[in-house]
Amino acid sequence: MAKYTSSQFTQKKRKDFLIKTSLFLVFVVVVFLCISELFKFNFANIKEVNISGNKIVKTLDI
Repeated sequence: MAKYTSSQFTQKKRKDFLIKTSLFLVFVVVVFLCISELFKFNFANIKEVNISGNKIVKTLDI
């Protein structure tokens, strides 16, 4: 005797798919939020820019 009928099987597959998709989306959002918070720290800020090879435009204008 089969464990699931056809409609029960498709409902279980759909439920499993929705759970896995939801968990994946939550994971992606958490990773994105962690990365965005990481860039708020001072070590990720640009402190100095060096310009070399400039011949046409004044360095102060850049």
